[in-house]
Amino acid sequence: VRIVRVIGGEPLIFQHLAELVDFLNQNQKVITFDIVTNATLLPNEKLLKAMQRAKNKMNVSISDYSLSPNLNIPLKQKQLQNLLKEYAIPFQISLQNKDDLWIDPGRIYPRKRNKKEIVENFKNCLMPCVSVMSNEGLNHFS
Repeated sequence: VRIVRVIGGEPLIFQHLAELVDFLNQNQKVITFDIVTNATLLPNEKLLKAMQRAKNKMNVSISDYSLSPNLNIPLKQKQLQNLLKEYAIPFQISLQNKDDLWIDPGRIYPRKRNKKEIVENFKNCLMPCVSVMSNEGLNHFS
């Protein structure tokens, strides 16, 4: 796997993210991985240490939503950048410009597929990337 991108909503809310970071870091089949955050939350100490261990294999992408008119939550971009610098964790900021438009991705819903159906869907998918959503038939990190 060339890259695994951990996205959300806000993936920093996932209570087992530190374990996932360690798993991806130790997995020889994963070349690199990226955590995409909107900087509305800050990582806890456990997650920061896991990301620090994985710093040669991972990156944090900070999405800038500061110009979004529908944003009602304060962003913590500077605090996040300072923490990542302190722990020497690589990061980048995707700056938003005033011409960007918010695109509604549509409804996300559980498909209730079993593991065999998920594998079959993956094999038949023509998209260049595939998302695993809604814990569809997956066990912890399987």
